Amino acid sequence: MSVQVAPRSDHAEHLKDWLTGETMPALAARPGLCGAHLLIGDPEISQIKTQEKEIRGDPDAIADWVILVEGYDRIATEQALAELRGSDGLVAHHAVEGLIGGLYSLDYMIDEVEAKRVWKSR
Repeated sequence: MSVQVAPRSDHAEHLKDWLTGETMPALAARPGLCGAHLLIGDPEISQIKTQEKEIRGDPDAIADWVILVEGYDRIATEQALAELRGSDGLVAHHAVEGLIGGLYSLDYMIDEVEAKRVWKSR
């Protein structure tokens, strides 16, 4: 699950402290979830011109912050997303409204034995 979020001006430290001090460690410790991460974008580095960006033409959208919550239980992951979006969640702790969130799932996975078999056949 991921949520793109931006802190309200002059409240970044409060939001960061709430996320990293209590919320994310508590989420990562829940049954059905196995990790919680806060990624903070670097606008300066994100604006570096590359050939790939030139090919695409339109400028890339850059997320201020991204919260990633990993889980192996869909219901637990959906509940975490609902809580972050809820009335006591991100907006209540000084995040800008209009959060962009999504739930993603693994569609296909191979184990080590199958990977070695596939690799050797090429």
